[in-house]
Amino acid sequence: MRRLWRVTAHFSTPDGLEQASAVARQSPLVEVEVYSPFPLNHGGGGGEGRFRTTLVAALGGIAGAASAVWFQGWVMGSSWPLNIGGRPSFPGPALVPIAFEVGVLAAGFSAFVHFLLSARRGPNGPATVDRFLLVADLLEPRSAQRLAGELRDLGADVEVSERWTD
Repeated sequence: MRRLWRVTAHFSTPDGLEQASAVARQSPLVEVEVYSPFPLNHGGGGGEGRFRTTLVAALGGIAGAASAVWFQGWVMGSSWPLNIGGRPSFPGPALVPIAFEVGVLAAGFSAFVHFLLSARRGPNGPATVDRFLLVADLLEPRSAQRLAGELRDLGADVEVSERWTD
C-alpha cells in the first residue's frame, strides 16, 4: 500500500486545462488524467482512452469469434451431429463467415459498452458536461500543495485529498 495525494482541478475553459496540463507535467506525478466534455486535440488531452477502447474492442472481437467457432463446432459435432454425404462434422472453412460476423458484432458491442462506461466519468462519478477536469496523483504532500497553488493561480477550483493505493 502506498499513500498518494490527489489534486482535482475544475476549469471552465479548455485553454485553462491545457495550461494546467503543462504545469502538472512538471511535478513528480504518478498519474495524470484529463476529463473533457468533448475531444481535445492539443496538449491538454484527447486520445488518452483510445488505446484502451481499441484493446477492449479487439479482445471482444476475438472472444466473439472464438465463441462462435466453439458454438458451431459443439452444435455440429456433439449436440446435433449430421452425416451429410460423408463430410466431416467439424467443417472449418464453413465456420469462418459466421465467426467473422459474430466477432465484428462482439467488437462493436464491447467498444460501445466500454465507451458508455468510461464517457464523461470523473474519478468520483460523472464529470459535468460544461467543465474540464484535471486529476493528478502525487507522491509527496508538498508537491500536491504546490501544484494546487499553481492550479488555483490559473483559475481552477482545486481540491486536494489523500488516498491509499496498491
